[in-house]
Amino acid sequence: MALADEIRAATDALAASFDDPDPAAWVDQYTADAMFVGPRAAAIEGQEALRALVPHLSMSNVEIVAESVIGSGELAAAVGRASWDGGDVERVRRRFLMVWRRDAGRWRLAREMLVDDV
Repeated sequence: MALADEIRAATDALAASFDDPDPAAWVDQYTADAMFVGPRAAAIEGQEALRALVPHLSMSNVEIVAESVIGSGELAAAVGRASWDGGDVERVRRRFLMVWRRDAGRWRLAREMLVDDV
């Protein structure tokens, strides 16, 4: 499977994990040392910090479209768009930069940055 196809499969798995009956299932899609930076918020570092967000998140019907993928070996980067339903707010739309790393035999997010999609 080509790298771009592998990363697109990983983004599909990430999107699907937000509809898993386990509300923390998405955390396993990130490396232990992952860093997440979202709009108007401080950086979050590590799976445990991500897990602490679980009670505060309301995301469903997540769609992630990796428009461009580059990389080789153990690292890959993807740029694209994501959207989701967020509880009582209208559909949320973001642009992203995701850095994926092979971890325990599969692709996991090592770094993620979201910005408003204007």
